[in-house]
Amino acid sequence: MFSTSQKGLLQGIFDSAQHLWSGHGLPRAFSSCEIRAARRIPTEEELSTMSAYQRWYYKKRDDPIWWREYLDSKRPRTKEYLDNMKRTGRYAQLKETGLANKREAFEWKTHLPVVYPERVRKTCSTCHAYHAHGARLWWQDLHDPDKFVCQICYTKNGIAAAMPKGHEDFVMGSGKWPKPYDFKQGAKSSPEPKHQIQSSTASETMRGYCCPTSIYNLPFGLRFCTTMNITSTRCSHEEYLEATYAHQKETGGRHIPLFDILKELFQDTIQPDEAATRLSSFIFLDDDVSSLYSGVLSTIIGAAQELSETGNLEKLANLVLALSRLLDVRNQSSETLHLCFNLKAHDIAPGQVLKVDDGKIWSQLPGFATDLGDCPTAYINDGVPEHIAEQQWTNQNTFAANLIHSSSDSPCSFDFLYQFAFRVIADSLEWDARTVEGMDSLHSLRAAMRWIEIAGDEVWERTRTNGGWTVAGPLWYEEWERQGSDDEGSDAHNSVTPARWLWWAKRLHELAESNMIDEEAKTMAGASAHKMREYQDESDVGSRDNDDCFLTCIVDYDVARAWLEVLQVEIVVVRVTVSGLAVVPVLPAMVGENVGG
Repeated sequence: MFSTSQKGLLQGIFDSAQHLWSGHGLPRAFSSCEIRAARRIPTEEELSTMSAYQRWYYKKRDDPIWWREYLDSKRPRTKEYLDNMKRTGRYAQLKETGLANKREAFEWKTHLPVVYPERVRKTCSTCHAYHAHGARLWWQDLHDPDKFVCQICYTKNGIAAAMPKGHEDFVMGSGKWPKPYDFKQGAKSSPEPKHQIQSSTASETMRGYCCPTSIYNLPFGLRFCTTMNITSTRCSHEEYLEATYAHQKETGGRHIPLFDILKELFQDTIQPDEAATRLSSFIFLDDDVSSLYSGVLSTIIGAAQELSETGNLEKLANLVLALSRLLDVRNQSSETLHLCFNLKAHDIAPGQVLKVDDGKIWSQLPGFATDLGDCPTAYINDGVPEHIAEQQWTNQNTFAANLIHSSSDSPCSFDFLYQFAFRVIADSLEWDARTVEGMDSLHSLRAAMRWIEIAGDEVWERTRTNGGWTVAGPLWYEEWERQGSDDEGSDAHNSVTPARWLWWAKRLHELAESNMIDEEAKTMAGASAHKMREYQDESDVGSRDNDDCFLTCIVDYDVARAWLEVLQVEIVVVRVTVSGLAVVPVLPAMVGENVGG
């Protein structure tokens, strides 16, 4: 399919996702390439010349499980280091005392800002939400000191209402930093500050649709974030496309056809198969195939982070699956093509399928080794508000769950996503959100429930047959020890088993009955717990259907008695299940066993 004039068509480097963030205006998402692909993997000969530590590092760095454990072990050392720094540690706490006096000197209208040395968890008296991650800034009611309001609720009526008396006309600059208030001339005539930051990166342009503006230069020395100029935590495809088209107009509009295809897909003008065919033509009829191929994959993944409507995320997943079903691309020229992918050279002989690094284009989607290594905490540490970080994490996992659910007819394997499903569920349910260590756990709860809602059949089947593995949280580890498991393996508690699955269902039920989550989440948690128990009950039914024991679920009691007369058994165990009455005729060999009632 390549002419002689297209010799250099595939000789570029498949750019990494890091390059695409700045080149295509993409937000931070889980990567479409290895996140540490900047350094090539050394050969065995090179490894033999390295120190023992270097050999150990290169073998471990691409292991996601080890990387997660390494980051967890690093947190205490990082906290100790920050505590001893002047800017963030004890010196800053001493400085904060002076700023507090300065804040209290202003005439506040309804609430007084209270800034704590560390994050404090409270329940907002306005939205009644329990902020498990905590916050340093809380607004104390002037008339009732026991009531506190979170930052989002306090600033929802605008910056003028949030400011103290006499400072209502404080206005924002065009960048992240506000214009300093001029007490003599007023805010409108104040000059632009020299240190004003202009939004220069494309990723900040995209993120501006769902991130609040940060105020660091208020006249009373108070730093906080406001929800001014935010459309919503939820992003529709209209808002997403509006942002991307605006960026394309600023950068030359090279990738407008890509977003035109996505627009038609979201509007149901075309189906995923047609969209995939047009995307393939868009990529391979251009002179810069490498950049466009990586750009298409990264754009889809970036959109999956921003878009929050489940229908749009399902369409994106179906588009990826349609791409994987396309015919593999072959080198139809008479010369060998020399490709470079992830800093590795590949020679494609005439007539051969384009196979680079980890697979063929398209059946194995090279470069789509989706890395769900980020988490809500990572976004929060980047400055993203908690509710935005939670929504982005939920969007990503909804997209991944749709991939697993619909991938049965795809030649590309997405089995690696099961590991992330187990990790998200464990992160949300196996930690106590009332503790410092587990205060981020509830940010993953909605993402976990999306896995159960969308891909529950597939995740349960993997749990029941092949099992899985994910690091156990403290709550499950305590339960595992209490049960006295017979498996004495060193990491047996990390295995995903039907027993752990049932315990997850129990935890979801407990959260649904608690006051730690909102009403919508309670409904979702209850439904997810019910669904998980249904899977287990169906499995129990199948496991007892053998020569020695008969099990069936019967709702009608008369039908049950008829079955008993046919079977001619004397001892019967009847238990209530989700489906009805589970009637278990017990044969003499089973008498004396501990059968649950």
